[in-house]
Order: sequence, then C-alpha cells, then structure tokens
Amino acid sequence: MAGERKGYNKPNKAIKKRKKGYYKDIFHRPRKFDTVEDMEQEIIKYFEDSATSGFPLTIQGLALALGFSSRVSLLNYEGYTDKNKETFLSTIKKAKLAIEQSKLDGAFLGTFNPAITIFDLKNNHGHEDKIKNDTNLSVPESITFEFENNSNGYTLPSNEKDIKE
Repeated sequence: MAGERKGYNKPNKAIKKRKKGYYKDIFHRPRKFDTVEDMEQEIIKYFEDSATSGFPLTIQGLALALGFSSRVSLLNYEGYTDKNKETFLSTIKKAKLAIEQSKLDGAFLGTFNPAITIFDLKNNHGHEDKIKNDTNLSVPESITFEFENNSNGYTLPSNEKDIKE
C-alpha cells in the first residue's frame, strides 16, 4: 500500500524480554563495574596516585578516576548491586570516609585552606554549622535582697542563707 510506513506495525526491537518477565531497554549503557572488587581496586589505585602526586583526595577526583562523568553518578552507584548481589554502598561509603578523613587531617595540620575545607565538608560530607539557641530558660519571678547596715555603708549579705526569695 502506498503511504504506509515500512515496519510501522512491527514490535520495537529496542526492547528485549528478560527471564523474569521484565523488559529492558537494550540502549542502556552497561555498568562500569561488574563486581565490588573491581571498584575497590580502582579506588585503591586513585588513592595511591593521589598520594604520589600530592593532590588532595576529593569525591570529584574519585568520580573522574572511576570513569564517571559527575560525582552524582558515583553517588547513584551506592544503590546498585553487582552480579554477586553485593551492594556498592559500603565500598563507596568507606572511600568517602577516607576522603573526609584526609581533609580533616589536612585542616588540622594546616596544609589545606580552611575556607575551602569547610566548604567541601559542608557540601560533600554533610557537615553543618549549627548554633543551638536554648530559648526555654527558667527565670525566677523576683529576687529580694536584704542589706545589712554597717559603719561603712550598706553591703550585700555575706552568704546565700541570708538571701530570701
């Protein structure tokens, strides 16, 4: 028939049926790491490279070293599991903790700029500036003092027993 598109009524070849009945888009990119051990090896390599080059450890640097395009992509990996059903969560959290510890060490030793360290700890590691204001103070209604008259003039009582409420 004229005007009919070729293959219009055919099923979409981009969708394959998986074993459990779910559909998967074949255009998704494969994951960067098949196992947790593969990711751990790359993290260790990043830490060693940073130690030899003298650059500070950062989450952004770790993301780039692992081949991600952003730190958010790395953080999204926390929810994934590998082919052995192990989660990447503990591996990424340990790496982030090691990065945080190196920043704190640098801040305490004075090798890092304090403003940049504070900024990074707030934005990448969940630190906050909190000032606790306790507005529920109990104040007595009134306090009365009795003064003693002596030769030098009036003075306050010498001990707390003399104070009457």
